[in-house]
Amino acid sequence: MKLASHYKIGSHRPFPSVLSQIAIISYDFIEKSQNSRPLLVYKALGDHASVEQVKVYCADFSHHKKQYVSFEHSDFQPLTVPAYRRNISFHRIFSYWIFALKIAFNPALRDCSLLYFCVPANELAIIALWYKWVLKKTVVLDVVDLWPEAFPLPSWLNHGVKFFLNLTSRPLRNWLFRQADLIVTQSAYFQEKIGSPPNSQVVLMGTTHQVDWRLKTAHRRSLQEQINILYLGSINAINDLESLIEILMRLKQHRAVHLSVVGGGKRLPYLQQQVEALGITTCFHGICFDPEVKNREFLRCHFGYNGYVSSTEVAISYKSLEYLAHGLPLLNSTKGDSRQLVESERLGFNFLPTRRSRHELVGKLLNLSDAEYYQMQQQALNTFEKYFAWPVFQQNLTQALSQLEPEPSSQSKGLNR
Repeated sequence: MKLASHYKIGSHRPFPSVLSQIAIISYDFIEKSQNSRPLLVYKALGDHASVEQVKVYCADFSHHKKQYVSFEHSDFQPLTVPAYRRNISFHRIFSYWIFALKIAFNPALRDCSLLYFCVPANELAIIALWYKWVLKKTVVLDVVDLWPEAFPLPSWLNHGVKFFLNLTSRPLRNWLFRQADLIVTQSAYFQEKIGSPPNSQVVLMGTTHQVDWRLKTAHRRSLQEQINILYLGSINAINDLESLIEILMRLKQHRAVHLSVVGGGKRLPYLQQQVEALGITTCFHGICFDPEVKNREFLRCHFGYNGYVSSTEVAISYKSLEYLAHGLPLLNSTKGDSRQLVESERLGFNFLPTRRSRHELVGKLLNLSDAEYYQMQQQALNTFEKYFAWPVFQQNLTQALSQLEPEPSSQSKGLNR
């Protein structure tokens, strides 16, 4: 996969003025976030001169908090859905279906010229088909995750169940996706996984985080004195803690090492226990949104840990974008886009969750000079600015939507409104 063939940055084809009334449909939605994909789409389209109105239709239940939530802005329309407590449960699937059915029979959506669905939940692809075929609406599917590939399953079930699901539900999913007027994927890796259909465009993940320009000239503490690693974000089953612990253990045998953690999750106690046994210096902040705390850690640490277990389908993570915005090279085990960017742009080091690969990674870290590290730091900032900064996301999204050719009936409705 060649990155240049997938990422089209800086193009300026006119945005279809007919797409004036837009509805964004996403089960998950976070009103105050710098990373929420549906929110970024809302902001990007709402700022466009050709768009009259954008509304978001979402669930009133937060998947991340496992509690009901409310929204301040009137453009965000929550639909009541059943709650669930476990990620892997029939209650979760039932909640998704209730949301999908409420979207299908929502009269407000019939007045929209463009329906922008964020999937999963894959049930929404069926509803999108209804709006396109029966109601003749222009439909976009934004693939923000891959189901069934990324569905969280215990390791002893993962291989067999995923094999069965890939033979059954994945072909149906890919067929459903192809019926949309446009498929948008947040990585080239996702685009390939759904078969690279001709009606698909890559719009890389974006964020409203700002580039930390202080690090264009600032130097962090010498690596020869101590290597500082930052872990940012959730600490759950999909995160590869075992590799992190082994990397820290091997580094400690040769050099002073420090771990800072800004985040939390079900496996936080396990990580704390294991790191404490290593006898290295640590700083656990828990789930923290204090910019002063985070900025202090961004300036102190040398690398951002971006490790996921091999069964996940992560090509780009939001934590990696925040690392890069602050000039933190990556210790990366994600697939696809991130792996290739790390290699081609020298943004840090890739590794695999194997003992040999972890051992090789530690050797590379120990042999890295401060001058070489400073170049990585600069490459992290430059790459973020080139691929993931907010203006780039806005351009890429509007350029992708400019490829749309709405149904004649939709055009006439939009022009006569």
